[in-house]
Amino acid sequence: MYQVLEVCTVANFMIDPNLDGNLVVYAQQTQLPEIVYFQFGQFHKPLRVISSPLLNQGEIIIPRRITPDISLPNLEYETRLAGKNLFLGPVIGIMVAAKHYRQPELIASRLIYYSQDKGLIYLFGEEQIDKTRQLIVGKFYNPRTSEFEEGLLPYPNIIYLRTNPQPKIYRHLVEHLGSANIYNYPFRSNKWTFWSYASTDSLVSKHLPETRKFTVPTVRKMLAKYDSVYLKPILLSRGRGIYRLSKVRSGFKLENSHGTVWRVKSRVELNRLLRGKIKRKYIAQAEAPFAFNGQKVDFRIYLHKNRDQIWQRKYIDTRIARQKSIITNRRNRQYALPGDLGLRQIYGLDEQTIGDKFTEITDLSIRAVKTLEAAGHSLGDIAVDFILDKDLHPWLLEAQPDYLADKFTPDRVYMRRIVQPGALDYARGLWEQMTRSGV
Repeated sequence: MYQVLEVCTVANFMIDPNLDGNLVVYAQQTQLPEIVYFQFGQFHKPLRVISSPLLNQGEIIIPRRITPDISLPNLEYETRLAGKNLFLGPVIGIMVAAKHYRQPELIASRLIYYSQDKGLIYLFGEEQIDKTRQLIVGKFYNPRTSEFEEGLLPYPNIIYLRTNPQPKIYRHLVEHLGSANIYNYPFRSNKWTFWSYASTDSLVSKHLPETRKFTVPTVRKMLAKYDSVYLKPILLSRGRGIYRLSKVRSGFKLENSHGTVWRVKSRVELNRLLRGKIKRKYIAQAEAPFAFNGQKVDFRIYLHKNRDQIWQRKYIDTRIARQKSIITNRRNRQYALPGDLGLRQIYGLDEQTIGDKFTEITDLSIRAVKTLEAAGHSLGDIAVDFILDKDLHPWLLEAQPDYLADKFTPDRVYMRRIVQPGALDYARGLWEQMTRSGV
């Protein structure tokens, strides 16, 4: 008869460091096959079922060391039995930049918040992946010790991308997890693809500034229609490489995000200037102007999918640029406000109108994001930048799956409203779907 030794009780199951790694123990009265297929992340192996009269109905004991390389971290998990498949999890990997792996406390709020739920959530980077053994050295937050611990772990069920993996690494992970289980791959989305797909929706298209691929003749045609045009690199983010081109009395003015200004008088000089500055692939986008006390104002809406894979609004942020800045990104921003406060202070709206406007913007943003999903983009968490003009007409500018919400404000309490709730609900929902299907 099996004897329980040095067992760590976790919810309705126990982890035993002395149990043979090829066994699983159930209550004697439980009806089970002789073999169950144990799954922990992408790792799976058959376990022989034995019974014990010491266990109550529904209790099970799992070995801590499931292979010579892998030991189960001492956390709380969910267990699910689907047919002959025994799932332990969820196992969610967050792929981060090297800096965040070295200093996990920089994004600790995400993991600390989710430590209230069951499962293993770990950080890793490209350098931590062992493609040969299909193992990852990852860091996870242990709520029992309030510290990050490092361990050798199996490939996860789901990967939430918070960095740009090399294409070959991404392809390798897709091969083992499937593209639907790796979400927010930023290389699939850029300023041009967002406009291209979003403009196919007849309603959303009315809320997109005219956008074209950059050529000098195209920019000249757009300047004949608009007073100012933004020139944006298709692939760069965080305000890098952006220019604002406007018509002035003496000719044309070109400004960059660092505050440098070039003035030219003729079209010939403008052509020469643009060809000298624009070396990458760019878009030209009509400016949707709005300023408050001479400062540029825009907004960002944060969306995430819940466990039922339904898009929801989490937050709207108002961003006010510094004087004379052409962008509102963090280094060019004077301050940020909650979205409702921004609409009240800057636009003078009442609570009813603010609520109606939030609903309109949320619906538009979700419709726009769904056009990306229809094109094959796997998304679960995204930010959409937009502007409200003087007539309160929303203009959607771009969608960012790799936004840096952790840096939007130095006020940590305010930041938590963006970072913590919902960021991994979608991943948990995907795992629940897997366990229901028995995959």
